[in-house]
Amino acid sequence: MKRAKGFSLIELMTVVLIVALLAMLAFSGYNKQVRKARRAEAKQIMGDYALREEKLRSNSTTYTSNLATLLGIASAPTVWGGGYYSMAITFPASGNCPGGEAKGSANSFIITATALGDQANDTACAPLVYTHDCGTVSKTPAGCW
Repeated sequence: MKRAKGFSLIELMTVVLIVALLAMLAFSGYNKQVRKARRAEAKQIMGDYALREEKLRSNSTTYTSNLATLLGIASAPTVWGGGYYSMAITFPASGNCPGGEAKGSANSFIITATALGDQANDTACAPLVYTHDCGTVSKTPAGCW
């Protein structure tokens, strides 16, 4: 009696299952790294905005919340990073600086990057916030910078 050569259906299905599990784990890790790279781009843009705010403030008496003014163009897009973040600049709503002056466009600004699309799945790091408050800079969430 001749013995059959090859693999049984059960052996083949076991191999397919193992390959599928490994592919699922690799894809999950890949998505995590892609989101991290997109976040790095958003942080770079926020840093650029902060430097531009400081340059503008050195030439005038206030910061600006207008992206077009900040970038020196007629109309500025609010979506950056390949469409994965929406950027906005605002001023603190209330409060005083340590010297007693009111917080506002003369001494404070907040840059917020809100995740869009697939990047919104980066829940631990959404939104990214860069705060320049009376000369003190803070970045949140802390573990994402």
